Amino acid sequence: MERWEVAIQDYEMLIREKPGDEEVARALFEAQLQLKMLRGEDIKDLKFGSNLVCISSNDRFRHYVTSPGKAQYSFFSYTIDYT
Repeated sequence: MERWEVAIQDYEMLIREKPGDEEVARALFEAQLQLKMLRGEDIKDLKFGSNLVCISSNDRFRHYVTSPGKAQYSFFSYTIDYT
């Protein structure tokens, strides 16, 4: 699992350097998919090109807001009730 996480970080760095490179984007997507599968997450509705990202930390938010290129941001706040 750790290797997929490192690969994702590497691909994210490449995406920042080459934002329009579809080969890098596809490789990043595939690495993210493999990591989600290893974690047991549902991947049936994921497809390449959807570009939907869940940002769960201030650092990730800062990364996406300052990355080159166009983007649309939607902000959601939710709580999980475990009762």
